[in-house]
Parts: sequence; structure tokens; C-alpha cells
Amino acid sequence: MARKFINKPFDDDERSLMESVENGDFEVVSREETKAFFDSSLTVRSAKFRATAKKPYTFRLHSGAVDAIREYASTRGGHYQTLVDDALVELAARLVAEMTPKKQRPQRIKPR
Repeated sequence: MARKFINKPFDDDERSLMESVENGDFEVVSREETKAFFDSSLTVRSAKFRATAKKPYTFRLHSGAVDAIREYASTRGGHYQTLVDDALVELAARLVAEMTPKKQRPQRIKPR
């Protein structure tokens, strides 16, 4: 089963990484740096939003949009309000990420 990838050619990123490893031009990133990056990821941010208490809100939506969301939710076997809530949580996580200073994603092995 593992043999199916043996003859697959490297792309530019893989080739660059392999050359860096072969030449010794890399440094190992610390666990703390890697953990700090992943703690600031969108998945963690959205999980933090989901962990907060829900409060009822009333707001107006376009009826065509709500109809489309209801239809989509019914095909997936869920409720449209849950789908709207999930979409708002993801949007909020992205907005918070945009507002915070961008950090360069640490790689396990990075060039010196």
C-alpha cells in the first residue's frame, strides 16, 4: 500500500525541503513555538467561541438567504439555526485572526 507514492515526483516545496535537510541548512522549531502557532489557529479560536454561553439575539435576514440555508440544512439533516450559528462562529474567528498581528507559521524544519 505504501508503494504507490514511491514514484511520485517532488514538487518545488518538497525539493527545497529535501535540499535543506541534505545540506544541513535547517533548525528544529521548539515545541513551544509550534504550540503557540496552533493555539492561535482558527480552529482553536472557533472552539473558544463555541465554549462561551449562547444568548438569544433578534436580527433581520433576507428571506431568500434564510430559505436557501433552510433547504441546505434539511438536506444535511440539521437545523438551519445551527448552520447560521456555525457560520457566524467561523466568521468571528476569521475576523479576530485578521485583526491580530500575523505570525509566520513555524515549520518543523525551517531554513537558516
